[in-house]
Amino acid sequence: NNKRLGSNSQDASIYAEGTAEYTLDGRTIPVVIACTALLISNRALNAEIIRANQASVTLTQQALDSKITELQGMLYQIDQDPSLTRYALEHSPRSAIATLNNYTQHHDSISDILIYVHETERFYGATGAFHLRDIKYQNFIKDLTFHSFSTEDWLDVLDHTSAPTYWPVNSIGQASSYLYYFSPIYANFQYTSSNPSRTVVLLIRQDFIRKLFQSSQTNMEESVLLFNPQMELISQLAPNSSEQTIRDICAFITDKKLTGQSTYLEFADGDLMLFVSKSQSTGLCYVRFLPKKAALQAVYKIRLYSALILLAVILVGTFSIILGIKKSYDPIRTLADQVRRAYPQKEHIKNELLLFNLALEDSFEKNLQLNQALAKSKYGMIDHLLSTLIQGNFPSYEAFQNACRELSVHLDKQYFAVCTILLEAESSGNTRKNT
Repeated sequence: NNKRLGSNSQDASIYAEGTAEYTLDGRTIPVVIACTALLISNRALNAEIIRANQASVTLTQQALDSKITELQGMLYQIDQDPSLTRYALEHSPRSAIATLNNYTQHHDSISDILIYVHETERFYGATGAFHLRDIKYQNFIKDLTFHSFSTEDWLDVLDHTSAPTYWPVNSIGQASSYLYYFSPIYANFQYTSSNPSRTVVLLIRQDFIRKLFQSSQTNMEESVLLFNPQMELISQLAPNSSEQTIRDICAFITDKKLTGQSTYLEFADGDLMLFVSKSQSTGLCYVRFLPKKAALQAVYKIRLYSALILLAVILVGTFSIILGIKKSYDPIRTLADQVRRAYPQKEHIKNELLLFNLALEDSFEKNLQLNQALAKSKYGMIDHLLSTLIQGNFPSYEAFQNACRELSVHLDKQYFAVCTILLEAESSGNTRKNT
C-alpha cells in the first residue's frame, strides 16, 4: 500500500504506456500468423502447379509412347500381312488398299499409311494407289512444299532409310500437318542386309499430338515441341511463340541431360516454364512450355479471392470490434466523465486508464488521511469518555447511563470494578507511618 500510494503521476504514465505497448504487440501476433500462413500457402500453390505440369507431361509421354507402341505393332502386322507383300501390292492393289484403310480406321492418330514399293515407283495407301510422277498432287506433298521442303529430300529418305525413324520435317515457326514416320520392310525370305523391298510411311496427325499435350481443364497459352532421339525437332505446335524463342529452346534443351522423369526448367530469365521429359522406350523428347504468368493464373485467382475474403473478414471484424468497443466503452466514458467532474483539476487528461489510475491514487491518499483522522477521533472520544467518567459524579446507575447517552456511547455489556485507593502519609518524627 505504501508503494502504491507513494507512486506519482509519472509512474502512472509509464505504467499506462507499457500496458498500451504490450497490448499492441499482442494484436500483431494474429497478423504475423496470417501473413505467414498466406506465404506458405502461396509457395505450396506454386510448387503444386509445377508438380501438376510435370505429372501432365509424364502422362502425355506415357500416352504417346503407348500410341507409338501400337504403331510399331501395326508395322509388324503390315510386314506379316499376306495382302501387303510386294507381289500382292503389284497384282492385287484393291485388296491392299482395303487392308490399309482398315488399319487407319483402327488408329485415330493416323491420317494415312503409304507403302512405297522399291524399283516400281508406285505408292499404295489407305486412300488409293498412285505413281511417283503423281506424288505432287498428294496433300502431304503440298504441305511439304508449302513449308519450303523439297520433294527430293522426302524421296531420298524413302530410298535410303535403313531403320525406323521420325523425319524432322518441321521448320521452325511453321508447323506441318503431319509427323512422318518411316520404317523399311524387308522381304520375308530376305536374310541379308541388302536394301528393303518396301518402305512404310505413317502420316501421324499433328493435331492428335496437340490433343495429347493440351490440358482438358485449362486453356493456357502452352506450346509443344517434340524431338527425336538425335534431338532434332520433329514436331512443333507453338503458334504463340517466335522463331527465335523456339531456336533458343532447342539449343537450351540439347545441352541438358534429361531423364525419364519430367523435369522443370526455367527459361528466358524465368518468364517461360519448360517441362521436359525424355522417353526411355522410344527415345523421343517431350517439351511443353508456357508463359509463367499463364501458368500461375490459378494462383493469381486464388490470391485475388483470398484477398477479397480477407478484406471482407477484416471489414466485418472491424465493424464487430468497433461495435463491441462502443458498447463496452460507453460505460467507461461515462465513468470517466464522472471522475472528471469529481476531479476538475484532471479534466485535461484524455487517457481514461491514466485518469482512473490517478483518481484511484488520490482516493487511496484520501482514505489514508481519513483513516488517520478517524483513528485520532476515536482516541479523542475515548479520552473524553474516560475523563468525563472519572470527573463525573454518578449517584446512581441511571445517571451513569444518561451520561453515556449524552456522549453517544452504546453499552452492550456491563462491567463493575472495585477500586482500592491506598493513601500513604509520612508522620513527623520517629513515629510509625499511617496508612
